[in-house]
Amino acid sequence: MGKLPLFKVFILLLFTCTVVPTHAQNEEQYIAVLLRNIGHQFLSEIGDSTSRILEVEHQENRYVLRFEKEIEFSPDQLYNNVHEVMQKHRAQQNFIVEVSTCDSHQVLHSFKASVNRDEEILSCKGRDLPLDCYEVIFTSTEPWIAHTVVEEEKQSYTPVYLLLGGGVLVLILYLFKIRNKRAAKEVLALGAYHFELKRMKLFYKDEVIELSAIEAELLHLFVQHKNETLKREYILNEVWEDEGNYVGRTLDVFISKLRKKLENDESLKIVSVRGVGYKFVN
Repeated sequence: MGKLPLFKVFILLLFTCTVVPTHAQNEEQYIAVLLRNIGHQFLSEIGDSTSRILEVEHQENRYVLRFEKEIEFSPDQLYNNVHEVMQKHRAQQNFIVEVSTCDSHQVLHSFKASVNRDEEILSCKGRDLPLDCYEVIFTSTEPWIAHTVVEEEKQSYTPVYLLLGGGVLVLILYLFKIRNKRAAKEVLALGAYHFELKRMKLFYKDEVIELSAIEAELLHLFVQHKNETLKREYILNEVWEDEGNYVGRTLDVFISKLRKKLENDESLKIVSVRGVGYKFVN
């Protein structure tokens, strides 16, 4: 009886180590790396060297790039940064780039980026965008071609023993993550609301209320500790990772936004505890 689980683990490990990623997987990984590179260099360009780039979201032929904090910038900065990174990585893709707000998803700025500079189209050039939460959407106008990745793979086949070692490490990290990851339901009942963490949405009757990534993380933290007083330092460490990324009264701003979005149910309150932090009362 004791040998069966070990056998299953071995089969899983063997499968993990020997399955070769498909071309589509390679392209998706390449795109994610390319877009995160664009995000990091863009933040550096606007003078932000501490914010995180959130996980790139893949929606069919669209890829959504989001930032940890609210930003303000000139469209020219994003436009120039996208093409600098494309040239650096020898990207062969053409795509439409759109900038929209996280809450309303209203497109405020867009341009077509092409490997052929004569085909580039830029709209709203020079109109600075004020401090807000933005998402940058990259829509492919043709199949993505990750030439650089494919060529490098052909030239660098990994020995089997290294592949096995890597598979073991990936499996260990995966099991460790599963064991320690906090259990989160897909949809949480929250008074008169329903809270969907994964999609960052609140549902009230027939109304759908969009949440930013920070708002969703903050609300989830309060739900996990409802009726408990949370210190400001603890909230910052959990949501912003470390207090070094905290600027001015950003926490208070997000608390105010959450209160506004929860105002339909008077039983849900985010109470300020003077000199300490906040308490979510449900």
